[in-house]
Amino acid sequence: MNRCLMIICVAGLFHATPTSAAVIKYDSLSTFDANAGVVQTEDFNAFAPASGLFLASTFDFGDFSVIVTTDSPALGVEGSVIGSGLVNGTVELGLGVEDDSSTETRFEFDQAITAFGFDAYDLADAGRVASLSFNNVSADSVSIADPLNGNTRFWGFVSDTPFTTISFTQVSGAADGFRLDNLVYSANTAAVPEPGSLILMSVGAISLIGYRRRQRKEAA
Repeated sequence: MNRCLMIICVAGLFHATPTSAAVIKYDSLSTFDANAGVVQTEDFNAFAPASGLFLASTFDFGDFSVIVTTDSPALGVEGSVIGSGLVNGTVELGLGVEDDSSTETRFEFDQAITAFGFDAYDLADAGRVASLSFNNVSADSVSIADPLNGNTRFWGFVSDTPFTTISFTQVSGAADGFRLDNLVYSANTAAVPEPGSLILMSVGAISLIGYRRRQRKEAA
């Protein structure tokens, strides 16, 4: 009985002291691909253009859902699927953020991932600074900025800790409407045990082996 209590306490100790994720930012698709592992891409071309589709309510795109939380007149296209867009001329998403955080864009994945990248037009441009928070943990946030206005570029992020939620908020500058396409994300990592779980399984396995050995000796 005491041994069982000890195992439970050890496992609880590991889960009570979570560590922050280390998130690495990439501005090159090739470098991101080299570090992201197995990935898949959503180009949104299978979705029909629709205005306000995911404005103030979530819309399911398959492996993930998206929401732009509120409407800002300064943005205009947020929460929409846009045809013949500005990113690369194909279907894309219209998104938005504001500096007082009243407008937030949020991606929620069905399964945990470790890599998240995309092409964006006009994101964090011309003096604006945007922040991406992973799993809504303030310590796991990365700021991005683009000195050019009307620019299309790639942003990518790889975390050493699986996450399911990515929230775009504005750090500085006026309300910012932007476009996003060619979303790249990693394969499902939900089945990978946490370090505390691995230790618990190892200790449990050792205890089980010892218990079976004692049973065999007693039976002999």
